[in-house]
Amino acid sequence: MKRVHWEPIPPGLVAHTIWKEIDDSAVHYNWKHFELNFQVRSRKPMKGVKTTSSKNEKESLERKLFVSTKRSQQVQIGFKGLGLSKVQDIRAVLLNMDEKVTFLKFATEYI
Repeated sequence: MKRVHWEPIPPGLVAHTIWKEIDDSAVHYNWKHFELNFQVRSRKPMKGVKTTSSKNEKESLERKLFVSTKRSQQVQIGFKGLGLSKVQDIRAVLLNMDEKVTFLKFATEYI
């Protein structure tokens, strides 16, 4: 939930609005409900995530790059243009690839 920042309005600007006509004693509200909706809650710790990690774990979780970051982004944009945004979709297309369709024809259609 986002924090709500209130800025006070001078009473002179409120004189000709509906807020001047409202009787405060006639307004009843559940203040507990109001506090629950507008409080800033602390985040709950994630389950199953280790808070301490060794250097070996960091190295194993590090992403291995085979191409430059710019080239990787260009390839991802190309896949997205083909409607292939998920790894499973790309894997399925590659595994079911029809060798009769030449790459040149494919490249000229989509590039």
